[in-house]
Amino acid sequence: ALGIRYGAAHLEIKLTPDGPRLIEAGARPSGLPYYVAEAVGEGQFEWSADAYLRPERFRARAGEDYRRRSAFAWAALASPVSGRLVRYRALDEVRRLESFRDMTLQVRPGDRIVPTTWDMEYPATLTFSHPVEAVLRRDLNTLRFLDGTGMYEVQEDPGPSPERV
Repeated sequence: ALGIRYGAAHLEIKLTPDGPRLIEAGARPSGLPYYVAEAVGEGQFEWSADAYLRPERFRARAGEDYRRRSAFAWAALASPVSGRLVRYRALDEVRRLESFRDMTLQVRPGDRIVPTTWDMEYPATLTFSHPVEAVLRRDLNTLRFLDGTGMYEVQEDPGPSPERV
């Protein structure tokens, strides 16, 4: 529909109560190319390299189904609170989830936290991977259950200090 015939591309689809909805169609590699390679063995960089450097190999494999090695998900916490973050109350529980793989904190204890309204305000991003998709889905649902007002212990933020003369 977009006229993309060659090169890496990706779709971003959001599952809604009314079914899947297309969010983005990008004529570029996905923003998470290494995760795709981990889940299926190769990603857009490897396929693009084959297309240019080993076109016979690319053509021989084009159109074949791929096998997913594991279910993989990227997720982010979404803060409903603002203030000075004292601590995350449930991160140890998140780390114990069977499919938990990695976490990057963007907001650390002592930092100011705000309600998440866009992707530059995620307090933390996480990755999950498991050979059994049902385990991964259960763990993502657990993450969503834990992530809410109870996740964040905050102190009221007094704001910037007045300048001293």
